Amino acid sequence: MPWPTLTVTIEQALDANHNCRIDNDEIIAVVGYWTNGTAVPGTVPAQTIDNQEIMKLAALWTTGNNICVAASASADRAALVLPTVGRSKVQTLVVKSIKAQALSEHRIRFVVNGSGLGGLRVQIYDLAGKAVFSQETNGTTLTFQGLDAYGQPLANGVYLYVVTVRGATGQTLTSEAKKLVLLR
Repeated sequence: MPWPTLTVTIEQALDANHNCRIDNDEIIAVVGYWTNGTAVPGTVPAQTIDNQEIMKLAALWTTGNNICVAASASADRAALVLPTVGRSKVQTLVVKSIKAQALSEHRIRFVVNGSGLGGLRVQIYDLAGKAVFSQETNGTTLTFQGLDAYGQPLANGVYLYVVTVRGATGQTLTSEAKKLVLLR
């Protein structure tokens, strides 16, 4: 009988202090491996960080999400099942889709579809990883006006956004980082 194949993911290899989070020092290492195109030490099989992976790691860093959880969330379709207290049935947060709809050159509506939804939070970052906008709502729709946290218009350019969906009983599910282009 052959030995099972050992796999060490990029997230596992990067978590130097084993706290199940991507910390500041670890994201700096991520950027180095990404820009140099070198394999991340400790990954089995050896893996490099491509553009899609850097977005995912940046989202993990900015949100502080636990990387030790086996389930991964996709913005297209994801489900998180958590039991509720008492004898009630299992309450499920199901996210079927997260859409960013352009309303004008600078206004964007974020819409979440699914069941068990309690609200959403949208966070927007510049390409340096600095948060430029964050807003939360109890609904399933949030409109971004193209303004930063101080009410000033954001400059034309490419930004990243992350949507965190809150379930009716408090559970959360965070999307991957996606690109957002603002043009005025």
